[in-house]
Amino acid sequence: MTNIAYQVITDRLIAMLEAGTAPWHKPWTGGAASFPKNIKSKKHYNGINVWMLHMSGYSSAYFLTFKQAKELGGSVRKGEKGFPVVFTKQLPPRAVDVPTDNGGSETMIDGRSGGRMLKYYTVFNAEQCDGITAPDAGTVPTFEHDPIETAERILSDMPNRPAITHAGGRACYSPAQDVITMPEANR
Repeated sequence: MTNIAYQVITDRLIAMLEAGTAPWHKPWTGGAASFPKNIKSKKHYNGINVWMLHMSGYSSAYFLTFKQAKELGGSVRKGEKGFPVVFTKQLPPRAVDVPTDNGGSETMIDGRSGGRMLKYYTVFNAEQCDGITAPDAGTVPTFEHDPIETAERILSDMPNRPAITHAGGRACYSPAQDVITMPEANR
């Protein structure tokens, strides 16, 4: 099954290249609100799934399985093509019978077994479904900024404090530029 999952992802990337899509170019807009998520569980997809689902070409960030569409009272439109989503599955260790000195056997855990296996399933974008209404994922939620006094004091008392800029959608420190970058306070 692992090789099949790799092949599904490889085939998808090749199809995008043949269609003229450069998968390493950012084909989407938006910030965290546009990250692909499952419409039923509300969980964000992770790993390569984020990248693959962003390249689906749909404006909705919500995806679901064929079964979930039915459970939510909708249906996937006939002829729609789904998108592979990969995940790892923990494999249980195998028990093996090992011969003992007295002619019997003892069950032990095979230390080489277990591990993880790559698997996949297919999801559809909410726009490929009838009877499914996805929440608007295009707006980034805002909130009232409530600064932490201790953190603000540490920052204001810091000798040789790096410059602070407010831009983008993530917080980070650049040692090369000695700059702290943070999103706007209301994001």
